[in-house]
Amino acid sequence: MVLELLLTYLPVAFFLLLPWVCIAAFRSMGKPAVLAALLSFFVISTISIGLLALDNWSTQQQVDRMDRDHDGFFSPDEQASWSAKERKVMDHYIGDGGRNVFGGIIVPVAGLIYSVACAVTFELFAWGGRFLKRRRSK
Repeated sequence: MVLELLLTYLPVAFFLLLPWVCIAAFRSMGKPAVLAALLSFFVISTISIGLLALDNWSTQQQVDRMDRDHDGFFSPDEQASWSAKERKVMDHYIGDGGRNVFGGIIVPVAGLIYSVACAVTFELFAWGGRFLKRRRSK
């Protein structure tokens, strides 16, 4: 149970923290925050699409093994021979539920928006800090 929760929320935490870590690292090197936002967007997109491709490939491999006579169709005899685990695999395969759309399109776009929003927020706070520092020194 704990491991399942950890595996569920750890990638979410990684995706939420990645832009902030990139921006802080880039700004400490004197680089613009926009470059860090683009890097974090690239990493988020690559990981998201890679995990989606891996899941699709793994599911396809499992479904291919369920076609006992390798004719590309699932006969009633083949379906009757499936175990409960194989039925779950088939439900996962058939019940896509927008997994490809979400993982392949929406997550990268949301990653770009979030990364740019983090960069803008970081820059606004940095500007505000410089502004207040100049004002106090007068």
